[in-house]
Amino acid sequence: MVYRLDLRSCACGFSYVQPHGHHHGRAHAAGDRRSAGDPLASGFYGRFAIAFVVAVIFCLNIVLIGFAPLKMQIGVVWFELLLLFLAFFDSFDLSLPFIWKNLPFLITQGVADDDLCCGAFANIFASLIAIVAAIAKLS
Repeated sequence: MVYRLDLRSCACGFSYVQPHGHHHGRAHAAGDRRSAGDPLASGFYGRFAIAFVVAVIFCLNIVLIGFAPLKMQIGVVWFELLLLFLAFFDSFDLSLPFIWKNLPFLITQGVADDDLCCGAFANIFASLIAIVAAIAKLS
């Protein structure tokens, strides 16, 4: 029996998977009233249970990181931020093969014309303002 935390459906509920692939712990019936999942189906107590589990995990994370040396704390926090970013990126359900196939077009035509030029001009303008402000502070 393997326990897993289901983050893709934003359920934050525990379920277990048996080795041959049958899922238990979360029923997928339309009329099922579970404590995690769709907020309209789970009700107040489901949202409270999710909030409680997330708060306990967050507090345990802070306490356990506090026992580690500073260098390890920094590495753990950056690793957790990377995992949160990847979970956020995965929540968009992007088609990565489509993106990789059209990447040359996106770089040369779709992105370069507007976004990169606008960003470059904004960085140049902000740098000029910073240089003028630094010179003004020196005098």
